[in-house]
Amino acid sequence: MPEHHWTPDRIASDLEVRLERAGAKAAHHLQEYVRLLRSADGADNGDPRAYLLKLELPDGRWDITEVRFDHDPAVGTSVGIDGMGSWVINGRTQVNPRPGTKPAREILVCQPAL
Repeated sequence: MPEHHWTPDRIASDLEVRLERAGAKAAHHLQEYVRLLRSADGADNGDPRAYLLKLELPDGRWDITEVRFDHDPAVGTSVGIDGMGSWVINGRTQVNPRPGTKPAREILVCQPAL
């Protein structure tokens, strides 16, 4: 029987694959666990991580921008973006690149703060 050497990074990679099939709330909890595993394995050195934000305007238009956070932002988090005002994270979505040789990218979906 082959011997498996599970490292925190390998477990995190396996969980990322499972995220595609999980619901939004479960996905958020698994993503936080993945972040913790990568941190324990030394993959996260505490530097801010870049997140893609989809800014959805009330008239149906949208824009994409990148923001760095030193923590995993939760749904409901307010975000101030230079030159674009305040936004609230309303959800998360996965975008699968084509061809499928690259991993899915997470995008935080935002609406203007009231």
